[in-house]
Amino acid sequence: MSAAFGLLGHPGLDNSEGPGHHLQFVRAGCVLDVYYYPDPAAGQPTARYAEARGADGKAIDAVRCFAAQAGLVPGRAGPGQNAAGVAPIAKPRS
Repeated sequence: MSAAFGLLGHPGLDNSEGPGHHLQFVRAGCVLDVYYYPDPAAGQPTARYAEARGADGKAIDAVRCFAAQAGLVPGRAGPGQNAAGVAPIAKPRS
């Protein structure tokens, strides 16, 4: 779960449900729900399922929502993004 915090910041919802753990991130025009469950092989909880929806509530691709929230693809402007909503990944070569 610490990897999600490192990439997405703190979730708006952090809820334990039985052996599972649900994190919800709301930004970049979408809602991302990530569900963690124990993984004895990894020795820590592991993300097993994710789903996403747009501002209108309709299901969207969770990978694209995650990437937008992490600043990896164009989306709505947020912290560290330019007016087009794009977070720089690397400096352009001169």
